[in-house]
Amino acid sequence: MSRLPLRLGLHLLATGAFMLLLPVVHWLHVKVFGRAPSRGVSVGVALQWVVLAHLVGNLIAALLPGRLLKGLGLVLFIAAALFLLLPQHPVRAAVLIPLGAALIGVALVLGRALERPLH
Repeated sequence: MSRLPLRLGLHLLATGAFMLLLPVVHWLHVKVFGRAPSRGVSVGVALQWVVLAHLVGNLIAALLPGRLLKGLGLVLFIAAALFLLLPQHPVRAAVLIPLGAALIGVALVLGRALERPLH
């Protein structure tokens, strides 16, 4: 298997997992903190932008060569999510940013581990 489809597939799975976990995180948030009051940017719009930032971060991590440039995708996701979620949604930021960053990191590590036998 070629490296590029492997990396794109892993990062696509990471974004898919992030999207699947969003309702779980929302359900937990409602159970623990109750419904959030509406203020500032609507949380639905903010979460759509966070998912888009996660997708873009994953694409950067998958397509750019070198570990340093791949880390740029991770840093871009974190910065964009912080900008979108703070200060209106600090609890969601505290949960979604580590979750999204961990999924990008796992995709990077798995991609690196699966590429080694291809050499």
